[in-house]
Amino acid sequence: MNMAKASTREIDTSLRLCGILEDIERDQYPRDINGDFADTDPDTFDPDDGDHLRAFYDRIKGVLDKMPGGIGRVIWGFHTIMNNNIVDPDQDILSLHPRLSTGQLEHIITTCTDITKAHGFDVTHHRTQLCLMVTEIAEALEHVSSADESNTDDFARYIECLSQGFEHYRALLKGPHTDRSLRLSHAGLMEELADVVIRIASYVGGNGDTADFVKALHAKREGVLNV
Repeated sequence: MNMAKASTREIDTSLRLCGILEDIERDQYPRDINGDFADTDPDTFDPDDGDHLRAFYDRIKGVLDKMPGGIGRVIWGFHTIMNNNIVDPDQDILSLHPRLSTGQLEHIITTCTDITKAHGFDVTHHRTQLCLMVTEIAEALEHVSSADESNTDDFARYIECLSQGFEHYRALLKGPHTDRSLRLSHAGLMEELADVVIRIASYVGGNGDTADFVKALHAKREGVLNV
């Protein structure tokens, strides 16, 4: 369901309505629909005075008449924001939800980093970690048919075979894994990893799979978190 967005005028008018209500809360005579006080207005509001009550009604009704349906769009719009992970629910002030304040990608990276730390995974084994990335691609290849082109299919089978062998080695490994690899060029490594992310993103988006990919990504993340 899509929620209509309140206009700037409707928000401004809602603030005037709020001002009138706050005047009454402070036992003050309500301001008019323009947010002003007339020189002839009493200082205090008397709820037992019929003229005061009439002025209160007229000013509230005057504000509402300036924005038919607007107050609903303002209130329900804020309700929608509060219930769609846009505002941080753990803060007493209006603050962006963590997944937005640091950016979607940064939030995913932070979450995955926390998961690996919680499970005691050592991601400082640089060459091993890159090999494991390759094994994930090899597993993805299992869900795609033959390209019917020898060079591509031979390369894919080569990757799958090597990846299966590496995974088998890791499954049989007894004791700690040794990996003394060093990052020779931080900038170069980051560039190539960025290329990997770009290829994945462009493949997913180009095939119209964005929604399904995001759903699978969240499911994977939640599954690991619940282990």
